[in-house]
Amino acid sequence: MRVRILSMIAALSLSAVLVAWAPVAAFAETPAGARDAAAPEYIPDESASAKEYTPDEDIAKYIDEIIAAGLLTSDVYSRPLDSDILRADLAKYVMDFYRFLGGADPGAVGDYYLDTDDPNAENAYALGLFDGNDGYFDPDEDVDKDEAVTALAKAVIAANPAEKPGLPSAGAALASLRMKYTDADSIDVDALPYIGFMDSRGALLPERFIQPGELTYLDINYSQSLEEFLLTLSDAVWAFAKSRVSPHAVKPAAPKASEYQRYFASAFKNNTYLYWGESPGAYSYSVNVFISKKLKAKLQTGYASLTLNKTSSPTYTSVFGDTTKKRVCYLNVLAVDRHGIKSGKALKVNFYAERFVNLNQKLFGSKTRFGFKNAKAAGKYQSTFTVKVWKLVSGKKVRAKMSLTVNKEVADEVKKIFAEIYKGKEKFPIKVMGGFQIRSSKSSEHNHGTAIDINPTENCMKDGKKVTSGKFWRPGKNQYSIKPDGDVVKAFEKYGWYWGGHGWGNRKDYMHFSYLGT
Repeated sequence: MRVRILSMIAALSLSAVLVAWAPVAAFAETPAGARDAAAPEYIPDESASAKEYTPDEDIAKYIDEIIAAGLLTSDVYSRPLDSDILRADLAKYVMDFYRFLGGADPGAVGDYYLDTDDPNAENAYALGLFDGNDGYFDPDEDVDKDEAVTALAKAVIAANPAEKPGLPSAGAALASLRMKYTDADSIDVDALPYIGFMDSRGALLPERFIQPGELTYLDINYSQSLEEFLLTLSDAVWAFAKSRVSPHAVKPAAPKASEYQRYFASAFKNNTYLYWGESPGAYSYSVNVFISKKLKAKLQTGYASLTLNKTSSPTYTSVFGDTTKKRVCYLNVLAVDRHGIKSGKALKVNFYAERFVNLNQKLFGSKTRFGFKNAKAAGKYQSTFTVKVWKLVSGKKVRAKMSLTVNKEVADEVKKIFAEIYKGKEKFPIKVMGGFQIRSSKSSEHNHGTAIDINPTENCMKDGKKVTSGKFWRPGKNQYSIKPDGDVVKAFEKYGWYWGGHGWGNRKDYMHFSYLGT
């Protein structure tokens, strides 16, 4: 689990790609009946059926919330959500939104439009939500985002006239929008006040990966799919009717450890890269950084990762200081959805912070040499000591001591690791263990004194399904077998050691813990 100089670049590049494109799990808390409505299937010319398109699960979460709140009905899923939203659709949803905000239907309305008798269109016109177009509504025309956002803004003001003073001038809106969007100048002047109004109220949320102060596209002059519009509608509901929808909010899934998390246990001064697994439903992550039990920093990021270096905000030094001593640290990570709802459970990620060091110099006494010249040279660089352990005697766990030899540069943290194992609730029993040992394989970390094997018989090595060393691995059934989430793995990983049970491709080595990750 330790970032090591030569493997760090390749590992992080791979992990960044895999984390960014991790599969999104389905939400299990969709309101009953949300996707099994009995409404007749809508079949447009360009699509065979609604079943051919699966709604984005993250977006479906927000649609389901406003269904549960009573704004929409579940038959919204009978329509392919990837189809374009049409003006007839917009009239319906804008009027539903207006009524949801407490607006009353106008009295007697005229028959203004010549090409539709849709009461939603006529009511929307009477309320001023749509401009006239020489008597033609064009119900089958696609809707651009600027028209959709403008209609929603007008619905807000019509339902609650007290909002009208918040409407900016076209010039003020443009100046503000230019600070956030690269295509602000393409917005129609008549739409500017309404789009500026919605943006200022948090009803136009950017993509999750947009960082504060970073410009993005509003895509205001492009037609929207029904799915995109319903997400915009959800944001508008949260901006103007939070109290009605929040009781129906579904929390995002709690973050999980990334399978590549093992590569970052050390936070080096010059370049610190910490990350975790993507969380379904997450729009951002709330991250608290602790040294021991002291909170050192609170951060918000759209990525499932955290970078701290000389130029980041905050910097590495402002969080960890400039000490030469290794500091055991951890992150608490909460997933946050686009409307500020946090996951119920945080992920705790252990790591440690230290100055950048040349590992070759640290372990082998030379910046240019990896390993030792011979067994005699390796032996001189080792330290032997005793640690407290638990042993099984006649089925009972008893206190004992065992001797261990490791590289002198890792001896102190190995002592701390075994102290934590000994104090753990599990009282994990150790029958056999070994550290420094000259092996025939030159790549073995045992040759360096940077690997430790524990209970090798009960924690076998496997290549695929074939056992190549030891006999078996039965965590939970055999007391000598190491549990993936047990005290032993947690103690080693806390200090940046890698457990062979995570494996290297098809090879697993359940007895093995290594400082360099090999």
